[in-house]
Amino acid sequence: MISFIKNLISSQIPLPSKYSFVRYIGAGRFSKCYLITSSNNYYVLKLFRPTLLKGKMDIFFLEKEILSSIKHPSIPKIIDTIINRNIHAHILEYKSGKTIEELIFKDKYSFSRNEIYSIAKQLIDILKHIHNINIVHRDIRIPNVVLDKNQVYLIDFGMARYNNDLPYSIQEYLRS
Repeated sequence: MISFIKNLISSQIPLPSKYSFVRYIGAGRFSKCYLITSSNNYYVLKLFRPTLLKGKMDIFFLEKEILSSIKHPSIPKIIDTIINRNIHAHILEYKSGKTIEELIFKDKYSFSRNEIYSIAKQLIDILKHIHNINIVHRDIRIPNVVLDKNQVYLIDFGMARYNNDLPYSIQEYLRS
């Protein structure tokens, strides 16, 4: 059954041949995410929903630009972008672990006071870093915070914006 699903996904989403599907991760308003692999490394394929992206291509290009500008070990790097008639996707560095949401609601995990302080401190350090380069995340929620052992990662920069009060348009991206 799993190989059938992988083959079905592979046939519907044209990926560069160096990548293969591992499993479905989850979905948000604008995209679906899949775990993919290449050369024994794991990545996330963030596949944008074409119907929701119509007229909102700025979101796709802005996320790419923002992730490309951030250099922090707790934020996934953008590896590649796929753009063609049928697909708009980012390939991102995979950060292993579970989201805080999964830990609380699926695993029924209860965090100790010290764990909460450690997570908050790391999250504040990540936010200081992105705020220092004039980026605001705008979607800090428990499904966007990943915990792997004691390491915190902040994911999903789809709603992130530059903190410069200027509107962003695809024309700005194409000019740069």
